[in-house]
Amino acid sequence: MEKSKKERIEKLSEKTKNLNLDNELYIFVNNIKWGKKANILINCVDLGTNIEFYFSVFFSNKYFSRSGDFNFREYMENSFENNRILAVKFKRSKTGYLNCFNARIAEVSDL
Repeated sequence: MEKSKKERIEKLSEKTKNLNLDNELYIFVNNIKWGKKANILINCVDLGTNIEFYFSVFFSNKYFSRSGDFNFREYMENSFENNRILAVKFKRSKTGYLNCFNARIAEVSDL
């Protein structure tokens, strides 16, 4: 049985409540794939807390982070396999989802 949107948001909010969204996070990208609604779905783990979660980027923003500084489609198609760690900045939307505002491929010196 598929979960309702409300149940999915509640589960995501509960799972990610301990992420420090005020700071840049370093995430390990487990998987990146096409979603069902003109989106790219990124499944990842925060390296600081070991919390596993997901977020999406959408066609309406051309699959870029909200600021336009990172192209997730290009990353998925060309860089994902060799660059699994990203530095990202999130803000929670009014509905509870995580919006990726900034992203970049993390350098070893960042960690």
